[in-house]
Amino acid sequence: MPAYGPDVISANIHKLVDSRDSQDTAAEQAAWNEISRLYESCVRTEKDEMNLNDSLVQSGVLPRLLVSISSAIDSDDWDETISKEELEETINSTDGSVNPATKIASEYALDNFDSIDGCDGDERDGELSQEELRKWQQTHQGEADPRHVNPYETNPENQDDPNAGDDALPEDAERCMRVLEKRYASEQEKLRAVEDLSKMGIKEIELTEPDGSVRKYQIQVESAGNGRNYVHLWDASTGKIVLRGIGKDGVYTQQVDRNGKPVPFQGHRWTEHKPDSNVTKFEN
Repeated sequence: MPAYGPDVISANIHKLVDSRDSQDTAAEQAAWNEISRLYESCVRTEKDEMNLNDSLVQSGVLPRLLVSISSAIDSDDWDETISKEELEETINSTDGSVNPATKIASEYALDNFDSIDGCDGDERDGELSQEELRKWQQTHQGEADPRHVNPYETNPENQDDPNAGDDALPEDAERCMRVLEKRYASEQEKLRAVEDLSKMGIKEIELTEPDGSVRKYQIQVESAGNGRNYVHLWDASTGKIVLRGIGKDGVYTQQVDRNGKPVPFQGHRWTEHKPDSNVTKFEN
């Protein structure tokens, strides 16, 4: 199993629900990002999916998640209920706009739809109301404390204490730079790391090459319209483009040249200049 496997995704989903309950928007956004990143790279088999769902059900976090994000599944908004069609639409979305956590909750709701519908004592009507979701959650608290099944640490109050630990699952610069230095991480992971660094206000980084040398890189992220961003990583000493892509909601597509043809995520001149650089080695 990968080093960051389903158990760590479970911890982030637990963190997501807690941050939404406490209205901690920064922690919530970090959790959304981490879930998307980890799910893409770690949940690759049916067994991984089963382990993840078993952990979420055992801790009672999955029913809480469903209540917490039900409004994101309710596409028509006006009736404040969820239909099977809305669940299927969410599950089958392929445009990158739906976070894996939302799909997990939708699949859980669809699997248990008939049991949830009417669990508040009313007759089944083919729609899941907020009251029904809350009733279901109250009777499916899980068999174990989520803090033990899906543990995570919160940031310490004293941030100046050098002995205080950071968040157990940080969305921080060090983690992003490790991804960029990681040989054969995917292009999606590396471009996401570049964009995350930009969100932290970081415009220049230093990365260690396989030969032990350290190079400086510059980060540039600009709006491409319609919620998309141009994401670029440049070599600071030569000005050559190293990584490039167009991102939306953490999913990246290739840019195109003046003739409308897709260009590689790696800069062509850079890979000729530094063919052994880990930054442009992608997972096959």
